[in-house]
Amino acid sequence: MKIYKADLILLFITLIWGGTFSTMKDVINDVEPFLFIIFRFSLALFFFILIFNKKIKINKNVLLLGFILGIFYTIGFQLQLVGLKFTSASKSAFITGLAVIFTPIFQMLIEKKLLSIWQIMGVLLTCTGLFIITNPGTGNINYGDILTIFSALSYGIYIVFIGRFALKADVNGLVGMQFLTVVVFSLPFALYYNDSNFGFEITGKIIITLLYLSILATIVCTYLHTKYQRETTPTKAAIIFSFEPIFAVIIASLFYNEEITLKLVLGGSLIMSGLLFSELSDFFIEIFFKKNINK
Repeated sequence: MKIYKADLILLFITLIWGGTFSTMKDVINDVEPFLFIIFRFSLALFFFILIFNKKIKINKNVLLLGFILGIFYTIGFQLQLVGLKFTSASKSAFITGLAVIFTPIFQMLIEKKLLSIWQIMGVLLTCTGLFIITNPGTGNINYGDILTIFSALSYGIYIVFIGRFALKADVNGLVGMQFLTVVVFSLPFALYYNDSNFGFEITGKIIITLLYLSILATIVCTYLHTKYQRETTPTKAAIIFSFEPIFAVIIASLFYNEEITLKLVLGGSLIMSGLLFSELSDFFIEIFFKKNINK
């Protein structure tokens, strides 16, 4: 029962993350993206310190490793959010999911580990899916798609490093340092694009969106993810998180009237197949070798 509870909580997290694409795209029509980043992560940092202040440990190791993680997290988030101004929430979700494919590639380069045949198949499937969704041959790929691809690249490096750094430093300290880094390195862009004017019309929609993204999608999901993923298997967690683009498409269609095209369904299906091949490679290998050993 404990495992099923963890699985349901991870599914809830995935649903919340899936909803952030449409929510962010909707609000950046009213607020400049870098200014929105400042407010979102300032609120997240404030509430994080308020809630976890007694559990945050700061030392040189936390500052250095947290800063490195924060740089890649900042680049990934900035490119993703700006890209959302020029592409759809559905395409953004699928393209961002490529980070799962980029992760083993960067892990191979950093840790000198060869890709398995399943991971190679995953890369080929996702590249095919990406080609169908963006359709570059007809000029359908846009500026937002390109920015989101580079965002996924940055997230891929981030995922590799966070797995290594979380074993070397206090997790709460690393999280807080990442939030701070996002704010600091987004401030110059916010000043440049807003001409030092940080004012915008405060509406009920913007307030609700900021609270949703800073508290629920950032702090709560990060805490639940850290606490409950260890209570289920990595294989189950990978399958659950692969549903994020599906949730994003459903929410974009139901609440934001985004059109679900045949190309999006076909390309998205190939990308998700690639994600599953890549994430479940260890599981496939284990099953294959067990069968051969038992023969």
